Amino acid sequence: MAPVSFDSAQWQYYIFLLLALAFTCPVSGQEPCGCEQQETIKVCYISGDDYCDAGLSSLFCEYSLDGAFMEPGLVAKLRSAQNFGPSGIASCGMELKKLPPVAGVETLDSCGCDIVFIGQFPRVSPSGVPDLSVSLVPEAVLESIREWSAVCESNLVIVTQAEANPWGYTTENENVNPNWPAGQVSISIFDGPFGSLSSFQQGGSFQGVFTQIPSSGAEILAEDALGRPTVVLDAATNDIILADIGILCSGEAGQVSEGAGVLNNNDVLACNLFALGCQIAEGVSFNSRLARICPGDSTLLPGGSMVSQPGRYLDTLLATNGCDSIIETEVQVVGIDTVLFSPPLCEGDDFSTIINGTIYDVNNRVGEEVLQTAEGCDSVVQVSLFFAPHSYDTVFISGCSGDGFSLMVNG
Repeated sequence: MAPVSFDSAQWQYYIFLLLALAFTCPVSGQEPCGCEQQETIKVCYISGDDYCDAGLSSLFCEYSLDGAFMEPGLVAKLRSAQNFGPSGIASCGMELKKLPPVAGVETLDSCGCDIVFIGQFPRVSPSGVPDLSVSLVPEAVLESIREWSAVCESNLVIVTQAEANPWGYTTENENVNPNWPAGQVSISIFDGPFGSLSSFQQGGSFQGVFTQIPSSGAEILAEDALGRPTVVLDAATNDIILADIGILCSGEAGQVSEGAGVLNNNDVLACNLFALGCQIAEGVSFNSRLARICPGDSTLLPGGSMVSQPGRYLDTLLATNGCDSIIETEVQVVGIDTVLFSPPLCEGDDFSTIINGTIYDVNNRVGEEVLQTAEGCDSVVQVSLFFAPHSYDTVFISGCSGDGFSLMVNG
């Protein structure tokens, strides 16, 4: 038999496969697209130990769930039974699991991942400066994680910055604080089980905004002071994409407090975000609707209740796929419009108009008509016709006999 030879690239590939097989997770019996409520959500994460470039200073190796910028703050909050668990503020517990080398979708399936969290792993430029626009995580690994997410809506990925490039996002260091809600959305990370906040601050030297979003679109959950998106829900995969990893960091990299306590706006935001992740991982869908009603009227909510007051109302229904569907209805009360109709008119003008079937002219100058708006609400039109009298002026001209003169009136 002739000897078999391999070049260096082939050897690296086979070594990678052997490592993947050696460190793979045991096969999980979890349903791939189930939607029943789970007591514990498994958060799989990429470790800094696997992708931290030896040329990087330790400062740039800490943006993962086992890194120094996340373990003291975010991870402590996720592991707190008072925050996440059957007796916690969010009913789902959090189990954190370091991922083995990802050889494909099957790696994530075998690990039983509900959520995959991808930290930040910047590449070092030739000049020795960390390049935050390029990730050390191989594109094939990121593509496998994205492919796993696309299998069903309940497979959730939380990803940021350069690691989000395969999802079609580009970030730049251009954020202007504060960050706040982006208007009417189907879900909110600003109003959740851990509390409400009107805004939050990005921290650290890099503060990101999205300068490119894929053509498939995204629902914008947060934007900076100039209206540029900073947190989105990806339309194609239902994944949560952040423009800056620092939103979830402590210490020099962000404003999440250390310890299990939820003490500031960034804490509330981070915990609300993972509580939302629990719901997505459980197969919950989110929808929003707007109901505009007239003063004194009521509207029927999807859950069957009648309401007459303005506000936001949540209903949880069973969707056709057997999963929960959360519908947020914003009820707005439309005010009564009052319009004055009084066009400029002069005596002798042959003017008439018909409003709501009534003729208004020189013989019927004043009245009030009630019309209906597009929402079916009353709109009052007050009619007041005033025919202004003509004005007369006398021009006196003095002169001597034989003088000539000319007079121009109205041009």
